Amino acid sequence: MPIFSSNSPTDRGSIHFARRRVRRREAFGLFLWVAAVLVALATAYLPLPAHLGVLAIGLLASGIIFLKLGRANLADTEEAFDTSYARILRAQEDLLIRVSIQSESRDGLSSEHLHRVRENATLIAYEMGFDIEDARAIGKAAVVHDIGKAGIADSILGKSGKLTREDYEEIKKHTFIGEKMLGQSPLFELERQVARHHHEWWDGTGYPDGITDTNIPLAARITAVVDVFDSLVTTRPYKEAWSLDESLTYLQQKAGLQFDPDVVQTFVRLVHQGKVRGWETAGLERGKAFPASSENVRPVATPTLHGGSEVVIGGRRMRVVATSDDYEDPLESVRGTDRTGVR
Repeated sequence: MPIFSSNSPTDRGSIHFARRRVRRREAFGLFLWVAAVLVALATAYLPLPAHLGVLAIGLLASGIIFLKLGRANLADTEEAFDTSYARILRAQEDLLIRVSIQSESRDGLSSEHLHRVRENATLIAYEMGFDIEDARAIGKAAVVHDIGKAGIADSILGKSGKLTREDYEEIKKHTFIGEKMLGQSPLFELERQVARHHHEWWDGTGYPDGITDTNIPLAARITAVVDVFDSLVTTRPYKEAWSLDESLTYLQQKAGLQFDPDVVQTFVRLVHQGKVRGWETAGLERGKAFPASSENVRPVATPTLHGGSEVVIGGRRMRVVATSDDYEDPLESVRGTDRTGVR
């Protein structure tokens, strides 16, 4: 195994192998120190200037080597820490996503709803000027927007008729429940913002806090648009799936009232550019397709998710996924292209 680095992909980032490399470097450093002492003793008979010259060269060489060893140890330690930290974060995120999927399934939805919400929120954030990592963070936060539904009774979530005032007040509690479920960790600040505020309205008539316009966190404003859009194009216990034209028209009518106008404008532009994927199969979650009547919207070239069964829509074969945690990176469709709008 190399002393200064490791080229093995199975070794890199492992605490176990990092510890072994550090120990090997410590042994090598001890060997250099012993060798330097032996050289000093062996050159003691030389004239003083020559002896001092040899010592200076030895000290300089060993100092450079020890410096490289120290930097290599630090790099290995940082890499092992970053890898372990990333694994912990991934495990936490996976747990939140699975809880969110379970919460949505109690409301009659499949995991595809969360995949589409995440993907569309990511695309909007990127289009509005966020860098790739921040856009992905907003997309991941959007996944847990309804995690608080885990605390709402099934009899209310699955109700096919009109909700009573008491039912509605009970459902509104999912915003508080979701925020509490996400704890106090600063790692999930975005998720807490989305869970609490994704039902706030631009004009201040939403819940739970009745805040207005830009006082609503942007991640929550983005989530509100993509969540409502996906709800519109999906068959629910209380409604049939809407067409794409009807859904976009609704968003535009509610811009400045329920939704952030900039977010709506950005999302509609992405749809017209053919960058929003998966809406063709959204209506199939309950076994019912809906017409895509808009002529200026290009069909999706490839399905968003992998696996599942194939169906034919409008003469095109598409794949419908029941449950899957794997999906294509939504930013691959916009990477390297121009984007409009400001952060």
